[in-house]
Amino acid sequence: VAGSVGAMMCWIMGPQQAVTLARACELGVAMQLTNIARDVGEDARIGRVYLPLQWLRDEGIDPDTWLLSPTCTPALQRVVERVLQEADSLYKQSTAGIAHLPRDCRSAIMSANLIYAEIGHQLRRSGMDPVNQRSVVSGKRKLWLLARAWFRSQWVQVQRHQPQPLAGIAYLVDQCQLSAQTLAFEQALLPKPPRIETMLTMFERLEMQRRQAAGQRVNRYL
Repeated sequence: VAGSVGAMMCWIMGPQQAVTLARACELGVAMQLTNIARDVGEDARIGRVYLPLQWLRDEGIDPDTWLLSPTCTPALQRVVERVLQEADSLYKQSTAGIAHLPRDCRSAIMSANLIYAEIGHQLRRSGMDPVNQRSVVSGKRKLWLLARAWFRSQWVQVQRHQPQPLAGIAYLVDQCQLSAQTLAFEQALLPKPPRIETMLTMFERLEMQRRQAAGQRVNRYL
């Protein structure tokens, strides 16, 4: 889901190259990982756990038993730190795509990158206890990060060597590329529709492809 949001935002802003879509999807995944780490306690209180179950078991935590009485232990903190490290890696990797965005969009995406990454930093500074407290970024800190994002976005450069997209989002990048090619062909043959109609058509096509991909994944287990 998070990767899909990143892809849609990228489409709205204009770029449709595979490398830019990949970096946008990775930013979406990074933000989702941050949400998971931040909301451990909040999710647990409604009977949900989104931390990787195998990572929990690797630390000797049985997810079902832990949900009966959620507590913050050193083992849980190690799992949360592992999630944050994955997010940090993706935040760093996703910045390589910002240079491909229109100039008037770059600072907004850089701001989202820095502010969401800061949630993880704040979680660490406050003692890494997502069960009993919810980390937030103060308004003052956000203003500083907004200024920093604007300056950084003015100097981003296109990187010649880009990493391959995450395995989990590679199919989404491929589908977006196929949609871009199909849409370009249709637009070349038909009168150009209003921008909002083009966006709605793109969203409908992405949703249809997402459902088809989900159906294929389910069928593998039937």
